[in-house]
Amino acid sequence: MTFIDTATINIEGFNILIILLIAIGVFIAAELFVASKINRESRDLDNIITSIQSAKSGSFIPSNAIYREDELGIIANELNDMIVKLDNYIKREYKLKLEQKQMQFELLQTQINPHFLYNTLEIMKAKALLNSDAEVAGAISNLGGLYRDLLTFDSIIPLRDELRLAKHYLDMMSFIYDENFFYTIDVDEDVLDFKTIKFWIQTLIENFFVHGMNKDNYMNALIIRGYRSDNKIFFEVQDNGVGMEPDKIKKINENLISGNNTNIGLNNVYKRLKLYHGENVFMQILDNKEAGITVRIVFEEDNSV
Repeated sequence: MTFIDTATINIEGFNILIILLIAIGVFIAAELFVASKINRESRDLDNIITSIQSAKSGSFIPSNAIYREDELGIIANELNDMIVKLDNYIKREYKLKLEQKQMQFELLQTQINPHFLYNTLEIMKAKALLNSDAEVAGAISNLGGLYRDLLTFDSIIPLRDELRLAKHYLDMMSFIYDENFFYTIDVDEDVLDFKTIKFWIQTLIENFFVHGMNKDNYMNALIIRGYRSDNKIFFEVQDNGVGMEPDKIKKINENLISGNNTNIGLNNVYKRLKLYHGENVFMQILDNKEAGITVRIVFEEDNSV
């Protein structure tokens, strides 16, 4: 038998009570933390799902869960990146469709039904062949083929089809200028499937006949080149025409960058190309040392899309 001071018993009991209260407080705090985390994760997950459902309905609303550093944050960041790209792509396609429709409207702005025109050209071609005039029949065939392809090709076509349109036009120019004009198309096979917009090369060719062709030259030449280097595709239209002064070339290149419409043809081509290719396309004019100029267009392939 022994005796213990009641004060000692009271101190021990008080310490136990303190420890118990601390344990209860820690447990409650942990529960609140877990509940808060679950609630935050549930809220962020709902936000991500809402963004996905909005995208499905055509309304692109980015997720605000990108602050997270876990799997949900990665998903939210990837989702936002996809939403931005889709939104830009749709806007770009919409603008491009409007540009293409406007171009077709201006091209076919006539009282003559384009199908009637094509059929009439075919009849003229047949009569020319009956009269053994193969040269005229060929020219009519090229004009009819140009109209047919313009009507049937989509707004976005592979480069091989865009070159086909250009060739129709070049063959017509060869007929018009007879022995005074020659052209060569040298485009590598591995770039022919590159997708681009319809009917822009023709403007560059026409620019040569309007501004660059030397009528006194017995041999006017136009060379079209296309090749790939690393992840870039280079497309060049080179001529041996009258050329330009260096200051004028410099001014045109500056205007192409700024978007000033001092040269409407080139600026319109560049504008239309940028609608589809975005910042992955660059145009510039180069001076040929021998004669004429080169219009160079560089496409940077976007492998992320």
